[in-house]
Amino acid sequence: MVYATKFIVRCIHKGEGTKWKGSFITDTGLQLTDASITDPVFVKKLELSYRPQNPCLITVSLSLPHRFHDWEGDDPCWKLIAGVVELSDSDLILVEMKRVGWNIEQGRCYLKSNYQKSSRQQLNQNEITNFLNHLKSLPGI
Repeated sequence: MVYATKFIVRCIHKGEGTKWKGSFITDTGLQLTDASITDPVFVKKLELSYRPQNPCLITVSLSLPHRFHDWEGDDPCWKLIAGVVELSDSDLILVEMKRVGWNIEQGRCYLKSNYQKSSRQQLNQNEITNFLNHLKSLPGI
C-alpha cells in the first residue's frame, strides 16, 4: 500500500463500456498516472458520482504480462489500482501527528488541554476538524 496525498480519477468511455483510471502522488513525490482502477467497491462508488476528497491508501498491483518473442524495448509492466481506502479526518490526524513528530501521548495532552477529552474517538466532527487544522498549521520535522 502507498499513501497518496493526491488522488485523481477519470472516466473513459469505450464503446458500450466504462473504465476508470486513477493518477496519484505519494507523500514522497512519486507519481503513477492513468492506472486502471479494478477495485469493484470503489468503482461502484465512482459510478454513483462519488469522487475522493481525502488522501488515500492505495494498493497497486504490478504484473508482467507475457512478453512476445519479437518484443522490442523494456519489459512491459501492467500497473493496476487494486484497492482504495480513503482516510477519514480522524485517520489524517495520525498522519499529521507523525509529520510534526508528535507521539500518541503528546496528542492526548493536547486533547486534554484543549478539549478536555483523552482520545480522538471522543471528539465531535467540529473538534476533529479543528485539531486536524491545528496539526496542518504546524511545521513538519
